[in-house]
Amino acid sequence: MTAQRKSDKADEVIWTLLEGFERGIIELYKAGKYSDAISHAEALVRVSEKAFGRDDPRVGRVLIVLAFFFHDQGRYAEAEPLYRRALAIGVKAAGREPPDDAIALNNLAFLYRQQGRFTEAEQLYRRSLAIFEDALGRDYPYITDVLYNLFTNSNTKASN
Repeated sequence: MTAQRKSDKADEVIWTLLEGFERGIIELYKAGKYSDAISHAEALVRVSEKAFGRDDPRVGRVLIVLAFFFHDQGRYAEAEPLYRRALAIGVKAAGREPPDDAIALNNLAFLYRQQGRFTEAEQLYRRSLAIFEDALGRDYPYITDVLYNLFTNSNTKASN
């Protein structure tokens, strides 16, 4: 086995362990232990960065989880840069916006909508929709969620 294959295998094992940790953190959050979940998610970001490097897509995935926690807690100023960093990581790694970015775009758009930033939200919803449709087809189940969010954003914008 070459040194590269050993390294790839070690990365795979480490990521499998970190994914399990991530699932546990999400369950902790669902159980209402918000501050514990957030501090563990922050630790998971640090460990992932150390294991894979700051610009690895796996770090971007963990950033999206942490950003969602902050977003859900109304801590928008902390969530937004994490969503943006996760998006930048995805584009840098793939050379384009990968399907995972569509989720981060949708979440960031929702955050903007909650802040009354409807025009910015609409642009992000449309990008999210385009990524899902291009990568996964028009019948992908999450597309209906993005369409609903886009519709709701447009209606809210029109009534304000």
